[in-house]
Amino acid sequence: MSTVHQLFVAALTLAGVSAPAAAQCTGVGLHGYDGGTIYLLPTQSITLYPYEVTFPNCNYSQPQPCANCTITFTPQGIDNTGGHMHPHSGMYLQPSGSANPTSCTTDSNGNCPAVTYTATYVSQEEIFGPFGNTSAYVQYQDIYQYNPANPSTVSLTGYRSEHPSNHFGTVTLGNGVNGVAASWYSTYGSALLVNDMALQWGGWFDLNTNWSCPHQYHGRGTAVDFNGAPPGSAQAQNLASWCPQSGLTRTYSEPTNYHCEAPDNINRFSYSYCPTAPGATPPNGLSSLQ
Repeated sequence: MSTVHQLFVAALTLAGVSAPAAAQCTGVGLHGYDGGTIYLLPTQSITLYPYEVTFPNCNYSQPQPCANCTITFTPQGIDNTGGHMHPHSGMYLQPSGSANPTSCTTDSNGNCPAVTYTATYVSQEEIFGPFGNTSAYVQYQDIYQYNPANPSTVSLTGYRSEHPSNHFGTVTLGNGVNGVAASWYSTYGSALLVNDMALQWGGWFDLNTNWSCPHQYHGRGTAVDFNGAPPGSAQAQNLASWCPQSGLTRTYSEPTNYHCEAPDNINRFSYSYCPTAPGATPPNGLSSLQ
């Protein structure tokens, strides 16, 4: 029995007990991660090393390698995590990470070959089934709750019970919004209506709570929508100037908002994630997604 097995045997997920005459319990685990939490970026991959042990007569103090045992992976997303206060149920996609391969067979030491786990683009908690004692937090860790530098210049909008934390972003985005808000307030004498930025952990901002788009570009914490500036209006024309002046260099009008993005929008969402989502048509050959 390896040292790793011995260290983590108490945290194993018990798989079941057979008939009393030949009682044998089994457990599965992940070398180095049993009972822990893994932090991943959306779509990030990690290499995992599963193993399985048996407990003859269900004596948990004497684990033995389970040779030639099959482990099937069943990852799942956890409800009400990552800023998504709606369930993984119903007719829509139920996002979770994926394992490659989807199952493995242990060797004589109870160890499986390496398995690659890839997180979804949905920021959430994910469980590595059947390893119920190990989970992943899928999130961007460089985005923060936006707090206006001058609360008089900003009115936060877009709150919905399904997505109550819709004003998260990078430091660059927050500074940019503050700059735009100051120019707006100086010109119009009213607070700038700041709508959606990103959710609490970033990732897919499924505006319609169906685990899909259209808020494609609001996943990285570098985009913001401003209300009160219809296409072609003087307000929209001013925002087209104020956003770049405040460091938000990618700008365009949408049907109901004016959209600005910070230049640090690394890992910008690919069109392939949401090919049928509605939205405005950004310039420079960008997709028609928001």
